[in-house]
Amino acid sequence: MNSRMAQPASFSAIPAELLYHIFAHVSGKDIVSVLSTSRYLRTTFLHDETIWRELCARYGVHSLESFRLHDPNRTFFTVYTELLHTYGPLIGLWASDNPFNGNILEFRIVTESRAVGWEGIVGEVWRWSDASVDLGDEAIASSITLPTTPDYYECLRIELLASPRLIVDSELDMANETLPKTKERLFTLKSKGKSPSSQSIPKLRSSMLLFTQVAHYEPIGLHRGKPTLRTSSPSCLRLNNPHQQAFYVSCGPPDAGHPSSLHPEFPPTNLMDFAHQADRFPRIAPQSSPPWDMQKYLKRVGWKRAQFSNLFYFAPAEAHCSVLPRSITLIPPPKPPSRYELYDHLLSPQKESSISDIRSEVKKAYLKSGGEPYLGHYFPIPWSSPPLPPPSDVPCSWEPSDLEGLWIGAFTYATTLLYLKTNETDGNLTVQAWKLTGGPCVPRGAVTWDFQTSDVLSPYENVDLLMEMGIKVGGEDGVELSEIRMFNGSGVVSSEGFMEDMRGVLPLTVVVLNRNEMRMRWTYHDGVWMVFGYKRYPGRDLSSESPLNGVRYSAVNLR
Repeated sequence: MNSRMAQPASFSAIPAELLYHIFAHVSGKDIVSVLSTSRYLRTTFLHDETIWRELCARYGVHSLESFRLHDPNRTFFTVYTELLHTYGPLIGLWASDNPFNGNILEFRIVTESRAVGWEGIVGEVWRWSDASVDLGDEAIASSITLPTTPDYYECLRIELLASPRLIVDSELDMANETLPKTKERLFTLKSKGKSPSSQSIPKLRSSMLLFTQVAHYEPIGLHRGKPTLRTSSPSCLRLNNPHQQAFYVSCGPPDAGHPSSLHPEFPPTNLMDFAHQADRFPRIAPQSSPPWDMQKYLKRVGWKRAQFSNLFYFAPAEAHCSVLPRSITLIPPPKPPSRYELYDHLLSPQKESSISDIRSEVKKAYLKSGGEPYLGHYFPIPWSSPPLPPPSDVPCSWEPSDLEGLWIGAFTYATTLLYLKTNETDGNLTVQAWKLTGGPCVPRGAVTWDFQTSDVLSPYENVDLLMEMGIKVGGEDGVELSEIRMFNGSGVVSSEGFMEDMRGVLPLTVVVLNRNEMRMRWTYHDGVWMVFGYKRYPGRDLSSESPLNGVRYSAVNLR
């Protein structure tokens, strides 16, 4: 080989300033991999706070104040390598495939560590009280149902400890055998000399994390003054590989000619790209599990003496259905059973309805076959801050695509979470509202209403209608007609079960007040109409929330 040929450059030849610039544009996983390949890089950059501060900032951690409650010397390196590298991707919102009702789970950094006494990441389930009814003034003939912001119920703590906690192998054995085997420590130092005999001491594993599952007494929302229930475990989070689990509803025995109806897929196809965000999943080993199939129990159901109108059951997805993407599952504590049920109800809530779960109809056969609980899947959903209001001298300055995002809407005295998305077909632009939470009639994963932006109405010709919908026009506290856009739309209704032959469509009058607020009038077949309000989800203001026994009660007023 010619000695004059250029030799491959090593990382040690790259100036530190250039490496900092490179690291700022690659993932934390890649940075850790690079540092693991070279002793020089580990020696030079392992404890360089410049790198770890930037990586922590990606998860919203710009200060260590909330992480120094128990350890005043904690560094960005420790916070990232022990907590954020593995579990930071969880931060944000997750939506559940829980049949009919769905569920919303939020992970966030505990910024109030001095008030709660621990540091790390908290998982909280969203719960809504009833939607508020604004009776308006005497000039308004109708009642307007407005949405409310949710309360936030703590369900999981991923706690960063002050010093490594030694986990005995027997603790791991007590956990569900499907739990992931993770390596919390990214960088470990090998001690010199011989290790103690494995027979003289129990096998231990070093961990800086403690997982705590939090359950709440029933009924949810009425337990003020009662303590929460906490269970610690080595881990209670599972990363699922893509699966083909589906849900079905039937109104009679299949062998008698009663067809089954496929429950809406979740996530729905139009929102599937959200769930394929690779950087939103925890860095733990994924696991696969076969879909549940309870079709064999259908013949054991006592259809003639049944007290239900429709039966819900699990089965593998049909060939035409999509393969659902990766997801996470929170695993309830294995015992006692009462605590498991409380935790499961928090993660997979169900409302009273005429729909029966096949597991309750064939309970003996189900328990005899093992009776394992179904653990639902949570998928990542995006959320961004509401757009800034337009300048005061630019009336109605928005485009239909500006409406996309998370909205909360009122539906017959209840609030649901929607994701608004635009869809263009044959040159027509349609705004669709997809349900992330739902109910027995119109479940999660279904479109609840839509409108085409070409089917417009004139606000100037419908002033009386606007007044009936509780919209004040003109004056100091009213809306200018030039700022309002109106459309004809359609809303989906159904009886409980949402089977294909039960669904119907109602005409809507859609009033877009601005990019963050709408009103809609639903006109029913008997001529009765109702007005519902919709607002973009405003995000959280922790300083305004009232914490009590693991619940943070919202104080945001959406009126």
